[in-house]
Amino acid sequence: MFHRSVSMRNVHYEKFLGDGDSKGFLKISDSKVYKEELVVEKLECIGHVQKRMGTRLRNLRNKLKSTKLSDGKKISGRGRLTDAQMLLIQKYYGLAIRRNTSKSVDEMSKSIWAIYFHKLTTDAKPQHGLCPMGSDSWCGFNKCLVSDEKYIHKHSLPEPVLLATKKVFMELGDKKLLSKCIHGQTQNPNESFNNCVWERIPKNTFVGISTLKMDVVLCFNDGAYSRTKAQKFGYYTRKKHL
Repeated sequence: MFHRSVSMRNVHYEKFLGDGDSKGFLKISDSKVYKEELVVEKLECIGHVQKRMGTRLRNLRNKLKSTKLSDGKKISGRGRLTDAQMLLIQKYYGLAIRRNTSKSVDEMSKSIWAIYFHKLTTDAKPQHGLCPMGSDSWCGFNKCLVSDEKYIHKHSLPEPVLLATKKVFMELGDKKLLSKCIHGQTQNPNESFNNCVWERIPKNTFVGISTLKMDVVLCFNDGAYSRTKAQKFGYYTRKKHL
C-alpha cells in the first residue's frame, strides 16, 4: 500500500499505526519507500500498549515467584500481585491513556503514575496527589474529600510489591512511548478483512464463493466504489444482497 501510494494516488502516508513488533513497519522502514522525501512515523496501537502492562506484570511475577521481597514475602499471594490486581492495573493504565489523548503526554504520564501511588497509599500515608480531584473522580479518597466522608483504604498493595513493579511503570510511562499513543487510535479498523467477509455472508443468505472473493477483495482494497469499476468491465453481476 505504501509502495503504490504515489504511483496510484499521488499521496504520501506519513504515519503507520501498528503494534510494537509490527513486521510491516520494519519492511517499510528498511525499504525507505519514499526515499529521502519522507520518513514514515510509527504510531502505537493503544490497545496493544495497554496489554503490555498485563504482560509485563505477569512476566515479572513469574520471574520473582521464588524470590522473597524486602518484607520476607513473595510477590504473589493474597493481598499482593494477584491476577485480579494485574488486570485492574492494566485496565486503569489503558484508561489513563484514553482519557488523556485530547490533552497532553504530560497529563497521560501523570495519570499513569497516579495508579502507582494510588496502589501504594495507606490510611497512615495517603498519596493521592496525582489522582484527579472532585466528586466524579475515580479515586475514592479524593471523592470523599468533597463529601467529607471517611475513606478506608482496602485495595492497596504492599510497598515491596510496588517497588518491584516500579520499573514496569517507568518503561510503560515513558513519554517517548506515550507520544506515539496520543493519537488515541487502535489498529482494529485495519484488521477489518474478516468483517468484510461476514458482512457479505449472513447466515440466511447464500453467496457464491467467486462473487464473495472478488467483492471482499475489491472493497477491502479500494472501497465500495471499486464495485462500479468491476461492473463496468463485466467482472461480476451485482446481487441484491451486495
